[in-house]
Amino acid sequence: MQNVNMTEAIVDKTLESVERINGLTFTGGEPLLNVPIIRYITDQIRERGIYLNYFFVVTNGKKFDRDFVDCLIDLYDHCDDTEEMSGLEISQDQFHEEIEIPKMYKALKFFHPDARNNDYRRESIINSGSAKLNRLGSRSPIRSSWSFNDYDEDLICPEMLYVAANGNVFHDCDSSYYRVDKYAAGNVLKESLVDIVARQR
Repeated sequence: MQNVNMTEAIVDKTLESVERINGLTFTGGEPLLNVPIIRYITDQIRERGIYLNYFFVVTNGKKFDRDFVDCLIDLYDHCDDTEEMSGLEISQDQFHEEIEIPKMYKALKFFHPDARNNDYRRESIINSGSAKLNRLGSRSPIRSSWSFNDYDEDLICPEMLYVAANGNVFHDCDSSYYRVDKYAAGNVLKESLVDIVARQR
């Protein structure tokens, strides 16, 4: 909606101080509109030897891209994923048109065909961003804050960290672009991710 694609520079600045990723989620907008950056992220995680436990992707399924599937297979091969948490889901609800799911998706072990088959009630949708403009949501925006896992005093381990396509860093991915931009903790193109996150502790 913002017509912004994540760049390799943002990926590089984000990953330069990352050693471990428990869960990597590709969200949007629509992830399949920028498959080259998913490939770049995949390659960088592998080349840098970053531990990855699992990944998760939700797409509207309108576009099929073989390189996207290959990226996810490469990610899955790199994952620890001992509890089979990795997943590819296609949004199937009253806000998305029905589509024919590509056979290649069905062949993937981590594809979950029925996971997003929901009929959302108005009170379950956050009243922010496009939902607010289209009068779809009634739930108040979440007012959460940063939280950290303290496994090691030498490491900074946020439980969740969201890096937007423009490089803004936020503590939650379930927010509108407006909220992420307005309340961003910083931007990875202007300062290191470590400095941004350390300020939140």
